[in-house]
Amino acid sequence: MVNPFAFFFYYPIGFLYLWIRYRNHEKVAEIKREYYEDSYSVAGSILVMSAFGVVLFVLLSIFLIAVIYAIFKHPPTAY
Repeated sequence: MVNPFAFFFYYPIGFLYLWIRYRNHEKVAEIKREYYEDSYSVAGSILVMSAFGVVLFVLLSIFLIAVIYAIFKHPPTAY
């Protein structure tokens, strides 16, 4: 059963990603069959989740750096 969200959202992203990256019908078909289970939706979902992971990693890193900076900039004081 195909999820309609996956079809309408991930399919165009996967299609564009593979065609922009490889630009050859035979190469796109080979890569899609070998790595993406012969589905543009799988290629799109992997691309979106990878981008989401990178963004999440950057945000968490910035938060961690800000917390460490705040700890060293404002040390604890006696009450």
